[in-house]
Amino acid sequence: MAKVPAVWLTMVQAAFLTSNPHTASFAQSNFAGFRDEQTTAFPGSVAAFTVPSAMSLDLPHGQESFSHYLDEAHKALRSGFIAWSFPAPSAERYFFLLLKTSIWSAHPFSLVGDDQLLAFYAFPSGHSNGDSPLLIDRQYLPPSDRHDGHWPGFVIEQEMWQPTRQCHRASHVDNATLQQPMWFMTVRGVLGIPLSTTVRGRPTDVRYALHGAGDAVNMGTAVTAFIRVQIKMGSRQAAASRQVRLTNARGVRITNAKLVKQVALAVKQTLEEAAQNNQDLGDLRLDRIVLIGLMNVSRGSWQPLLLLAEDPDNHL
Repeated sequence: MAKVPAVWLTMVQAAFLTSNPHTASFAQSNFAGFRDEQTTAFPGSVAAFTVPSAMSLDLPHGQESFSHYLDEAHKALRSGFIAWSFPAPSAERYFFLLLKTSIWSAHPFSLVGDDQLLAFYAFPSGHSNGDSPLLIDRQYLPPSDRHDGHWPGFVIEQEMWQPTRQCHRASHVDNATLQQPMWFMTVRGVLGIPLSTTVRGRPTDVRYALHGAGDAVNMGTAVTAFIRVQIKMGSRQAAASRQVRLTNARGVRITNAKLVKQVALAVKQTLEEAAQNNQDLGDLRLDRIVLIGLMNVSRGSWQPLLLLAEDPDNHL
């Protein structure tokens, strides 16, 4: 098997010791006291995340227990793609910014999809009866947790992109309404699209593989967006940004297929610039990277969720 960079080996070794190398120690140290504590401040967050008491939770129809919601939130923070992609407590902070409330009090729940993996849902602050929940994350099973002998690959760890200026963070992140993540499925119902198929000069490869390839992108009303990539490379990172026009010259929204190609070009640019800076990429190549989803990390900025697969055409 091809050599895997040391940064990925470190992650894999940790996976055999804990359920999640990024959030397990945090969750284990805090989860035991949640039933007794009224509030818990999450370290590293822009604000304290409030873990509600059982009395303060508005339980639907009185059928769900307080411990059930805690278990569902804990599950999302241990096994979701977002939790695996970013070091703690970035995932908790992101869900707080997306939902405008702590995930622990957002009535989280999970459902098993057609791919037999969990999809995680939660309700944003201020929702009304009848409002649909947000699909906030999807389950990632590392090789150590698979029981079918399948090799899904490893989540590529990143630093979550944020504006550098405090005034921009306040207006573009803290006080902004972020959109729920986008998820890319193949026509076979498999989560994730191999990026190499989008830059080979054969766009029909993506159209045939990507579910909803010809549909217009659903990224709000903005006419442009930035794709932000910040891959962790040990103590360094490979980073690049690419601006994407979301409408053509006639004002028509671009398709999902064109969006995926732009994401592929942003990742390609990131790897090329890292190579020019003499960063050791190991087996981190475009033909092994799978696009799982896109996160709205700031107003007008989206960051891809990426998987390093042994076989990108059969990754999950």
